[in-house]
Amino acid sequence: MDLVLDAHISYMWQNRISGFDERLNSNIVPTANTNNYGGKNLDINVGVSWLLPYRNKISVSYVKPIWQNVRGIQLQKNEQINLSWEITL
Repeated sequence: MDLVLDAHISYMWQNRISGFDERLNSNIVPTANTNNYGGKNLDINVGVSWLLPYRNKISVSYVKPIWQNVRGIQLQKNEQINLSWEITL
């Protein structure tokens, strides 16, 4: 069984949506307002993976947002823990 440690910083830049659907009223449905999309996020990620027999891998990672700038009315990201199990065929 092998153990792999991982740490990295990730940056995401998402542009706003261009265009709109005239059938949607953004005064009634806030998610239809194209000004409420996009933004920038900077996260730090720390994780560990276990390489198991028979091409199995189990990974656990912790993600912490360290800077966020969202556009319009949006929820900011919170800390998260990810757990995954992979089987390579």
